[in-house]
Amino acid sequence: MSNSNIPKKHHYVPQCYLKNFMENHCFYTLDIRKVQGGYNEFPRRNQPKKICYIEDFYTIDPEYHGTIFGLEAYDRLSIETTILNRLENRYSKIFNQLKSKLGTLRQPDVIHLCDFIIQLKLRNPYWLKETIDKNKEVWIEEAVDKLRSKYIYDPRFEHIPLQLKNLLIDAIQTDNKKMLNFSKQMQLHSLIVRYSDQTARNEKFRNVIANCEWIIFEAPEDGPYFITSDNPGVSQMKDGLYYNTNFSEGFMFFFPLSKNLCLVISDSKMDNCLKNQNPVKEIVSGTVDAETVIRINDSTIQCISKLLVASDTWYLSQIAQRNKPKKKE
Repeated sequence: MSNSNIPKKHHYVPQCYLKNFMENHCFYTLDIRKVQGGYNEFPRRNQPKKICYIEDFYTIDPEYHGTIFGLEAYDRLSIETTILNRLENRYSKIFNQLKSKLGTLRQPDVIHLCDFIIQLKLRNPYWLKETIDKNKEVWIEEAVDKLRSKYIYDPRFEHIPLQLKNLLIDAIQTDNKKMLNFSKQMQLHSLIVRYSDQTARNEKFRNVIANCEWIIFEAPEDGPYFITSDNPGVSQMKDGLYYNTNFSEGFMFFFPLSKNLCLVISDSKMDNCLKNQNPVKEIVSGTVDAETVIRINDSTIQCISKLLVASDTWYLSQIAQRNKPKKKE
């Protein structure tokens, strides 16, 4: 691959998803963080290719080689050019099926959409910052505790003095805590692991999401319409709080598909599509009122980095006005 063909702009929200929010060849974006910071920010005309990317975000740099994540086994651009593209390439077809209101989706497409949603979360800078960075110390401690328990009591290692075992384990713990870009390597490794159809991690999330009832909410014909963000999808729990990825008991996950459609996944009712090996999944759809659309749009704001995306300026202008800092008297 020549240097001119090497992809530099790595989109963490794929263009195949963002394009469905376009109207008349564009959509509008609002940097809500600038608004909250007191800047005179307004909705701007934009394009999918111009937003939600970081240069070389998924590139496996040589500095990542030789660590516990084993990233040296993969081509430096394999995540961007192969792993992410596999799910992106089928998304448009699945979206068109949902848009056509056929009322069903084939099981392979159900699985594919589940994987697409989870990957969309894992590939996002929000997950890197708000989940991995904030939990890496605890995760390292938990992994070391499991290693210590197994290593010390495993009869295969009984010939090694206990003091030496502890020194080795402590060294592993220290090395991981000092590892440069630990969080970034963990994110890349997670994307690689989930590339396989056979992993237990894939099965865990597929079973939770796919076995729930799926509903397609349709926005009123005259609006307001659904928006999305630079981190699409949010879970509302029965405690009324919102989470980036929480699929535990009592969740309702909102995933905007376009300005007109929003996929709602809830465990309040199960159809057990995968559990019962149903060849197709029945999907209920129906128009919701303006208040429901606005409530879902408001929930979208709870788990974003900065950008809101909409097909028109009405809701973004309302949000900009509501989020302006109050002037001190």
